[in-house]
Amino acid sequence: GDYYGIEGQFAQESFQGVLDRLLWVRKDLAYGEETDYFDDPNCIGWTRSGSEESAPIACLISNNQAATKVMEIGSSAGLTYYDVLENCSETVQVQEDGTAEFPVAERSVSVWVAQDKEGQ
Repeated sequence: GDYYGIEGQFAQESFQGVLDRLLWVRKDLAYGEETDYFDDPNCIGWTRSGSEESAPIACLISNNQAATKVMEIGSSAGLTYYDVLENCSETVQVQEDGTAEFPVAERSVSVWVAQDKEGQ
């Protein structure tokens, strides 16, 4: 039902587009060491350090209000990231120290990937 949707009395919309993007990130980009940011009970985040073929990624989940979290993304200074799930429309740029401040919308999930990785 999550992928194809369900009709009838217990109808549910399809989440095929979102699931396809999450599967793409997991298969092609979620490599390297994971660093967790569990410093807030309502907003957690983590990064994956990437590999020779893929840039690092960052993920945030909020079960409450919109939030931001500064996370170490590696030595990718100047690289621009976007939310592949399109829950945040702005882009984020990695600072000289290898960190970036990633936002997440209220009660939402954002998966941040380098723009170069999908031709964005």
